[in-house]
Amino acid sequence: MEIRIRRVGTVDRNGDGSDVASTYAVIDSGKEFLITLRTHARGSSLALVGHEGFLYTDRETNTVRRQALSVGRSCGIIIDADEMVEGLSPWALRGVAIADRNRKAKEIRIIDRAPASASNEPVVFVDGEVVGSPIDKVEF
Repeated sequence: MEIRIRRVGTVDRNGDGSDVASTYAVIDSGKEFLITLRTHARGSSLALVGHEGFLYTDRETNTVRRQALSVGRSCGIIIDADEMVEGLSPWALRGVAIADRNRKAKEIRIIDRAPASASNEPVVFVDGEVVGSPIDKVEF
């Protein structure tokens, strides 16, 4: 596994930093994705560019899923789509969060282990320097 992430654009929707959308180019094991991370006063969300809905990690299956919702006739929520995103790993979503919090980074890279390590746990690199292993312990 190798994941590479770099920021390709940022839009401050209100001009005061209270609603920011950043787009990231993500290459996860050779497959390319454009992911937008929107951060605002009520929280944040991840989405695939060009697709409705948001991304989330299904912990039971260790997969990334895209879910699209709409409001029904009785003001109930209707799930229009809930599908697995082929080729996109949960580690990639964590990497996007790390990239968003590390604003000066040019590239975040996640590999399944350090070259000199006997461990098989992912390692995070920011601009070529190791910042943590295992990835679960990386502060972001």
